[in-house]
This record gives sequence, C-alpha cells and structure tokens, in this order.
Amino acid sequence: MKNVLPLLVLIMTFISCSKTEPAETVNVGGRYSLDLPKSFKKAKGLNPEASLEYMDAANRLYVIVIDEQKDAVINAIVENGLENTYSPDLNGYSQLLADTMKPNLKAGTIEPFKDTIINGLKARKTDLEGIVENLRIHYKLGVVEGKNRFYQIMTWTAPDDLQKNQEEMQAIINSFKETDRSVAK
Repeated sequence: MKNVLPLLVLIMTFISCSKTEPAETVNVGGRYSLDLPKSFKKAKGLNPEASLEYMDAANRLYVIVIDEQKDAVINAIVENGLENTYSPDLNGYSQLLADTMKPNLKAGTIEPFKDTIINGLKARKTDLEGIVENLRIHYKLGVVEGKNRFYQIMTWTAPDDLQKNQEEMQAIINSFKETDRSVAK
C-alpha cells in the first residue's frame, strides 16, 4: 500500500496539471465566437483579411479567423470557371484554400482534410507545415460552413512548440460557434 500512494499522488498531479488553461469567449460582430486562453492578447497585422487576430507571444501561439460570404465564394468559383476543380461547397472551398496556401509553404506538407462537425456545423480540418518568410511554422486549419458564411480558423506555432501547444490549438478550433441569427440564404 505504501508503494501505491506515491503513484496515486503522481497521477493526480498530472491530471490536475492539464495544459489547457482557462478560456474566455471572444464574440466577433454578432457572427461567431471563439474560446481563447486568457493568456491571448488582441493582435494586429497577422492577416489583413482576418476578422479576429490574437496571439500568445510567450508561447509563440497565434490564431486568426477569416470569414467570407458563402454566396461570394460560390460566385467567385463559378465566375472564374473553377467549378470543375473546386466544387462550390465546403469541400471545394477548403481545397481551394489549401491549394492557395501551398505555394507559400516552402518545403511544405499538407495533410489530407478530415471531415468533422464543430458545434453542429459541417467542418473540415487539416495540418500544414512549411517555411514561411524563413520561419518553419506548423498550422492547424479548421474550415467551417455556417448558414451564410464560410469560416477559416487558423492556429499556428513553431514546430518545436507543437507538442506543448497542440491541445490548445485543437481546443480553439473546436470552440468555434456561429452566433449569426439571420435567416440562411
């Protein structure tokens, strides 16, 4: 029994020391919300298209969300004659994003997308890694189909920090909720 007690204390210590820290919900323009660790601070300049930009500089962990009107995306695919390559839906949109990112990832890899559901919405997820502006970066990308919009939730970190940040990166993407109450078009 004496040998079991230290083991139980050690197990309880590991369980109580989860890497995911308390989160706070960030609401964006009545369209969506995301739960971010309290260590995250609002950022600027990560991506000019982003409706949300946050970072945890100490842990080299970043997140952005880009949202686009579904109608505009589908029209752009059709108007540019891309519907034979990219279907005008979540699958086509997510593949278009990956193909657009590919040239910017030197020595890069893109994992195949996995279909999933995030808080009741159809979604696809992938991991990407490569060199951008002389820095090796690991991305986790979630692409979500809302009622009227497509959402790209992208988190990234240095590959050396992936093991310590991976759980938080996944939790951020999985926390996405569409709050837009307008009627679907």
